[in-house]
Amino acid sequence: MLALLDRGARAVANGPSFAPRSRVPRAPEAALSLPETLLAPLAERVAAEAGLRVGQRWLLEARVEALHRANGAGEPLARFVERVLEDADLLEALVEALRVGETRFWRHPRQLRAIRRVALPELAAACEAEGRPLRIWSAGCASGEEAYTLVMLVRQARPELAVEVLATDLSEEALAAARAARYDAERVRDVPPSVARWALAEEADGRFSVAPEVRAAVRFERRNLLGDPYPDGRDLVLCRNVLIYFDPPTRQRVLEQLFRSARLHGWVALGYADRVPGEVAGVEPVRTDEGVLYRRVTERPSVLPPPPAPSPARPTPRASPSRRRRGNRRRGRASPCSCTRSETCPPASAGRRRARGGRGAP
Repeated sequence: MLALLDRGARAVANGPSFAPRSRVPRAPEAALSLPETLLAPLAERVAAEAGLRVGQRWLLEARVEALHRANGAGEPLARFVERVLEDADLLEALVEALRVGETRFWRHPRQLRAIRRVALPELAAACEAEGRPLRIWSAGCASGEEAYTLVMLVRQARPELAVEVLATDLSEEALAAARAARYDAERVRDVPPSVARWALAEEADGRFSVAPEVRAAVRFERRNLLGDPYPDGRDLVLCRNVLIYFDPPTRQRVLEQLFRSARLHGWVALGYADRVPGEVAGVEPVRTDEGVLYRRVTERPSVLPPPPAPSPARPTPRASPSRRRRGNRRRGRASPCSCTRSETCPPASAGRRRARGGRGAP
């Protein structure tokens, strides 16, 4: 998985990276802006839902603030935290953001099921009709688990279909680990046993190596999402849990390039924490029970920035009763008055004189 925040703002701007946990900068508790009354229930909910214990509260707050920038749309941060506690999708996105630095095979199984069930049949039919392999790009591949998982997924569903995966990352350290293709048992625990039998081999030290036929389908390259050329003609593009760390203009630019990397009628899968800002022209969001996938439907897709949030309406000042009476008298009406526009309303003073029997009475 990605460790974007662990290397600081420069690594975040350049795309995914991989860093040991010891390099995570510490922040003083005094810098916290969310009260403990909000952080404590959030930490408890994360622990209950995902078994993830957050030792440093500043880290929890940093991830919440990043999620808020992508999904809050001007909402007060405290109210957004309350919404995270109520919204299963937002809570899952927070858990994924807190797992920065962690990666494993068969991650996001719901999304993998959506790819297999919704996107893969259409893509496989197109590849077979054109007599070519299925081309996939794993952007931000870290140490290779996602790229190898994609090969396993395709081979599991369509054994006859040839597949080529381009896997890119900014970190040379991560790419070296990906090319070595040796992983601890914890990293491969979610691989279905029927797949593990032919895709993985246990070694004498208890680690697992990826089968040569799976490794041969993946090509690893170092690429910077903000500076290097993007590949094109991809049937499927995966870029998961990266966009949340970009500012809105950068996110818009990267998204457009990701969508254009997919071939016409190709598919794009983003992470649960990576929301698309604004409106996307030329890309069809396909909602499934397992999440949202995006399908390119025009030659030049583009991401339109979200409209500016409307400024809050100013409350109309209410006039005092005496001011309202003076305004009504100037308009030729007493207050209160039941006259219609076609009637002539006598001055209020005349009504009072008639009531006293004075001048002006009939």
